[in-house]
Amino acid sequence: MQIETAYRDAVQQLQEKYFSRAEAAAAVRLVLDHLMKEDYVHLKSPEKVLSEQQLELYQSGLQRLLKGHPAPYVVGKREFHGHTFICDERALIPRPESETLVELAIAHFKDKGKVLLADLGCGSGCIGISVACELPEAHFISTDISAEALELTRENAVALGVADRFQFIQGAAGDWTGPLGKVLLDGILTNPPYIPNVQRPNLQPSVRDFEPDVALFGGSDGMNEHHHLARQCRAVLKPEGHLWSEIGDGQFDQVQPIYEEAGWKVFPAIDDFAGIERVLHACLKP
Repeated sequence: MQIETAYRDAVQQLQEKYFSRAEAAAAVRLVLDHLMKEDYVHLKSPEKVLSEQQLELYQSGLQRLLKGHPAPYVVGKREFHGHTFICDERALIPRPESETLVELAIAHFKDKGKVLLADLGCGSGCIGISVACELPEAHFISTDISAEALELTRENAVALGVADRFQFIQGAAGDWTGPLGKVLLDGILTNPPYIPNVQRPNLQPSVRDFEPDVALFGGSDGMNEHHHLARQCRAVLKPEGHLWSEIGDGQFDQVQPIYEEAGWKVFPAIDDFAGIERVLHACLKP
């Protein structure tokens, strides 16, 4: 089978299932490019014929897509902030909107030399590791309540050559800072679960059925973990320390008073590339 035919037929199958054409095309391209080790191979080499082994692997990946598996889990990797991260069911898939938090942390600490930062609820490690790649003097503590997610972070840190500047500590549900001990941090980066439980039926099946619940849902209003973070993080920050947390679309007006009532100074919401309020930035009040 020619690559052009394989690509076209797969896009049609996915589109008939539940994908939009754009989503189907992106998913098929990712699987096909991974298999052939060439970006946009359906455009560059459309007449190339897949071997029997290649076709078997391609059909296996397509069947997973048809069952709803996210394409990054099928290929086992995801691009994020210019780096390739190992990606599987142990953690959320890294998303472009989270790069906003990364850029903010890099800009804030780029001239501050040796700093100690924590990536709380690290998942795949994409946030902390991406910052580490740009700040060679910074050291990091990555925590997650999932031992599997923490191991994924470790694997990504090793793969990207920054593991020597990381500590990996398993956390506990609702206790974001207890496992850190008496450490004092220059900054906290976090992407806590913030989707309200009632929104579960509205999520795409690839998210709802395959990405870990513990990293998605933040209680009835999505604010459970923000209440914990707002109360607990003050004790582990230096007086001049800062906190950046990813938030959901339209949540800033809910999140802001939670932190202000806990004694934080909250800065204006920061938009992601799509113009959505995506990051809460706070520091300790003088």
